[in-house]
Amino acid sequence: MGNNRYRIVARPNRDGEFELYRRLLDLSAVARGGELLFATADSEIRDAVERIFESLTGETGGTGAERFLDYRNYHDYDIEVANVNDPDGRTYSVNRAAGKSSGGENQTPYFVAILASYLRAYRRHETRRKEPSLALVPIDEAFSKLSGDRIRDCIRALHALELQGIFSMSTGNIPYAVDQCDQVIAIHKHEKTAGRKTSIRNVAVSLTRKEALERFAGTAR
Repeated sequence: MGNNRYRIVARPNRDGEFELYRRLLDLSAVARGGELLFATADSEIRDAVERIFESLTGETGGTGAERFLDYRNYHDYDIEVANVNDPDGRTYSVNRAAGKSSGGENQTPYFVAILASYLRAYRRHETRRKEPSLALVPIDEAFSKLSGDRIRDCIRALHALELQGIFSMSTGNIPYAVDQCDQVIAIHKHEKTAGRKTSIRNVAVSLTRKEALERFAGTAR
């Protein structure tokens, strides 16, 4: 996307009990039929199984049970970013750069994660992209912190992945996106006051690409 390549990575959670749990799964995979699972498990794994079992069957709402029942804790997730124009350059971790990068640098990986999630949900990732499926990606307050070039890069990536976007965005962002969009619907708030009563009505106007370019030219933030 743009000059950057984004790679989503998932690494096993190295917290002690999660690591022991994976070792237990490995043992179950190689255990022979009729053989007791614990026959090949060492005392450390047996103790861990007891702790896990007590955590899951103990007091309702315990933090230990919540951690184990939440699948998101089984891996640590990150996005690695590399500059395609500098093949020898080092990649950087989005997690490690959190709070240090600009708003756009933080929001672009978020958009990448959204696209990856929809590709998986619609089963349109690489091996099944040719099969018919949904392809709709609705995003509210889209691109609120991105520059014009980054907005265009995001929409081009959406097209390249054969997804269809529906974006709600501020007037200031429209000029950067309109040349990449097939249709623009402008929503205007019409407010009318009669005596002490105020009525508000949202008016939607459908615009062609040409009409939108003419209407919003010069309104870029």
